Parts: sequence; structure tokens; C-alpha cells
Amino acid sequence: MAWGEERSQFTALFECLAIDVMMASGMLRISWDEAWPIMEQAVERGLKAKKKQPPKQIGVDEKTAGWGHDYLTRVCDLERATVEYVADDGKKESVDGYFALISKRVRERIEAIVLDIWDPFLASIREHVPES
Repeated sequence: MAWGEERSQFTALFECLAIDVMMASGMLRISWDEAWPIMEQAVERGLKAKKKQPPKQIGVDEKTAGWGHDYLTRVCDLERATVEYVADDGKKESVDGYFALISKRVRERIEAIVLDIWDPFLASIREHVPES
């Protein structure tokens, strides 16, 4: 693992520790302005290291983000337990965005889709993966 990213004030090892601690509690005494670049760099490293392998089994779900009725849509690879896509809102267009990133050939290889019965998500899946 490299000592740290260019122009970063933290080592990569410290960033790993910081992410673990931030996930467990708010024990680090750094601001969100300092924490956010650490998380962004870690995600970027993870995406670079991730194998490009289209999922055969996906899960589609919405998750609350913040207070009130703010939602995110997630598409996960159920075999590898990885998040493949995140979009704002819990609308049909949120799932459409995922399918726009993958080819028809890749969509045809999807064997199973797991989701809550949510009409906007179902509409997107029926449109993009009609054989499911």
C-alpha cells in the first residue's frame, strides 16, 4: 500500500484506520472537511482495484439518506456483496441510470433480481430486463 495519495496530509494506512473509526463512532477529532477527502480517496482506490465483472444476481433497494424523505437507490451484486451503483431518489429513473451503464448483452446475463415490490423499480426492470 502506498504511503498516501498525492497532496494528502494523511497516509493510506491512517485513512484505512480513519474509515474504520468513523464507521464505528465519531472518535476522531477531525472535521468533516478533513474526513470527506479521506473517504473519497478510499472509494477511488477501491473502484480502481475492483474487478470489472458484471453481476448475475442483483439487489435493488432504496435507503433513507439524512432526515425526512430523502432516498438513495442502490444496486448491489448479491454474489460478491458489493455496491455496484448508487443514485439519488427512489424513482424509476434512479434504476434506469444503472441499466444505462450496462449493455443489453450484460443485462441478458442477469439471472435474478431481488427487490421490494416498488412500482417505479419494477417498471425499470420490466423495461430493461423483460425476461426477468
